[in-house]
Amino acid sequence: MSPVKVSFLLLLFLCSSGYPTAAVSSEYTVKLGNCPEEYPKPDCELRYFPLCDNDYECPDSQKCCEEDCQQKCTYPIID
Repeated sequence: MSPVKVSFLLLLFLCSSGYPTAAVSSEYTVKLGNCPEEYPKPDCELRYFPLCDNDYECPDSQKCCEEDCQQKCTYPIID
């Protein structure tokens, strides 16, 4: 069997076997808790490059929250 066929069959097996991928869950994962509120709210005339786009990108129980005019991983408030 040629190397191309072997590679294709391996790829087909991995895709059909439920092999987990980050693309499937990253958009829909929301962690428990709420982002902390900033008081007073900063006047964000300038927004900084986001350090995260969603909760899945943050470690442990941290959430992707707006803080100091930037999206970053922050520990949530658990009610």
